[in-house]
Amino acid sequence: MSLSLRVRFRFRLLLAATIYLLSILMWNPENQHLLFIGVLLLVLAGTNTLPKQHRMHLPVLLMGCITLALKGLALLGLMPYQVGNLSMCALYAVLFFALIHRLTRERPVTGELLYGLIAIYLQIALMFAILYEVIEKLSPGAFNASSGIAVLDMGDFTYFSLITLTTVGYGDIYPLHPLARLLVTFEAVTGVLFIGLAMARSLMLISEDDDQ
Repeated sequence: MSLSLRVRFRFRLLLAATIYLLSILMWNPENQHLLFIGVLLLVLAGTNTLPKQHRMHLPVLLMGCITLALKGLALLGLMPYQVGNLSMCALYAVLFFALIHRLTRERPVTGELLYGLIAIYLQIALMFAILYEVIEKLSPGAFNASSGIAVLDMGDFTYFSLITLTTVGYGDIYPLHPLARLLVTFEAVTGVLFIGLAMARSLMLISEDDDQ
């Protein structure tokens, strides 16, 4: 793919990588090979959205390399995959702040802005899903399922995170541990605020472009 196309469709590529990783985590979370590919695509797409002179380009690249290294060790059986998942959570956090900084200064305002906002929104869900799994590992029974599932996996937490972020809340999975409840509440509030603030900021950028 030529440089001009990579730059032109940078946020679409990021969204595609995010959706791929989200799909793997929901339907086949135990396949570490597919997860490694997903993380690799996310790192490549994430760094592609940031100019090399951007102050967050190097942190995103470094965090991406660390995550890939830990995932690689997990593939070889030299490290628990949960360690790599924690690194993925840190990668999402760094990438989130980098993209927020990038998108709020995007000029001119085009359809790419929308793709970038959707990618960030989905990455919020991925970050919380990993945190939920960590809490469940540290405190078994922190979450419960009305269906009677004894052990919740990453696919369950990804699904739960998505319905929490969108405030759908079917009630088939619910938190019991105080920390789990706190995080679930924080994610639901974050989802509502993100949509409102994203719309407000987008309208401001469009208005500024019209004034110019």
